Amino acid sequence: MEQKDILVALEILIKTPDLIAQLPLLPNSNFPTLGGNFFWNTLAQSNGWRVQRNNITGHCRILDNENVRRAWGGEKAIMEFLGKVLNGIA
Repeated sequence: MEQKDILVALEILIKTPDLIAQLPLLPNSNFPTLGGNFFWNTLAQSNGWRVQRNNITGHCRILDNENVRRAWGGEKAIMEFLGKVLNGIA
């Protein structure tokens, strides 16, 4: 998925964060983070929300504007979900 597509999907999630509950990934509790300054590569960012990939494990996460992890899972699963958000399926 291209960065511009990730960005559009992220902007949709910002407006409708309840879509994240439909994410069939690993169980998530909204966990505070440090924002990913060391082990994370930001794939897209909008209004403080970020989609990040871990430099070591390759898994991804979605952080809100307060650095709270809203979702996480394998890169393929996160990208498939963002694709569904982008296409209005989620």
